[in-house]
Amino acid sequence: MRQLLPLPLLLAAPVVGAEPLVRDGGFEAGTVQTFWAQASSNFGTPVCDASCGGVGPHAGVFWVWFGGIATAAEAASVQQVGEIAAGPTNLTFQVWWSSSVASPPDPAAIFSVKMDGNTIFSLTPATATAYNAGYTLASVDISAYADGNGHTLRFEANSAVGVNATNIQLDDV
Repeated sequence: MRQLLPLPLLLAAPVVGAEPLVRDGGFEAGTVQTFWAQASSNFGTPVCDASCGGVGPHAGVFWVWFGGIATAAEAASVQQVGEIAAGPTNLTFQVWWSSSVASPPDPAAIFSVKMDGNTIFSLTPATATAYNAGYTLASVDISAYADGNGHTLRFEANSAVGVNATNIQLDDV
């Protein structure tokens, strides 16, 4: 007959503080999924460095490059979960819609920022003109989510197959 041994008593580690909403906002951990969960339907990850080519980062070595392929539709995202302290809060990031917003634009192209699945910022070829000349600072009021609880922040982009590939750059969140 097997004898059951008592289980050791497990004590929970004290919680010093929750993780902030954004860790590694410059994506400098690279393609290692330490902070950002990463997905790309064609490349495995949208996080890039100089080996990807492209326009490069706003700062540092790494950045997120959404799109960049004309021979296949692309769906890509980066996301993380963190706490937003109570009080007025803005989410800022550098974004560059570096592909054409005209002649002809990709009808399926969209860049979205979501909080807990709710779209809080989005760009399409029709609305991206202000973000087309280079990296541009975007700011979104996320005070409605600033309640001291954990929230999921997600940046995602989709594009169709086409000659004019969509290219959207993200950095410095």
